[in-house]
Parts: sequence; structure tokens; C-alpha cells
Amino acid sequence: MNEYSWGIAVGILIIAGTVGKALATLLRAHANRINRSLPDKEDPQISQTLEEVQRRLGEIEERLDFTERLLSRQRNDERLASPRD
Repeated sequence: MNEYSWGIAVGILIIAGTVGKALATLLRAHANRINRSLPDKEDPQISQTLEEVQRRLGEIEERLDFTERLLSRQRNDERLASPRD
């Protein structure tokens, strides 16, 4: 068995590569079919929802920046404070 194990490993690699390529081709064809079936017109409700999500994300980023600055300032104040005895 040991003298043929390299051949078995090579065979498995060849089969895996072939199956992988075939699977990638099938997935690509399926994705192309899905893209062709999508409407070309933009849905106004989706656009409105996307704009709302982007606005909310901007607000969250601002809050995160504010919190980071506040925590950073608090750490700096603690480091600069005189040691207590």
C-alpha cells in the first residue's frame, strides 16, 4: 500500500482539481443567469432604504468617533493625574 500511496494522492488531487473547475464553471453560469434575470430598473424603495441605512451608518460612525475621543481623553487624564498616596 505504501508504494502506491503517492499515486493515490496524485489521483485525488487531479480529481479534486477537475471537480473544482467544473463546479466553478457551473457557479459562474448560474450567477450569470441570475444577473440576466434581475430587472434593469432601479427600485425606488430599495434606493430609499439604502439611503436610510447609509445615513444611520454615518450617525453610528460619528457616535463611535465621539466615544473613542472621550475614552482617550479619560485615559490621558488618568495617566497625567498625580499619584495618590
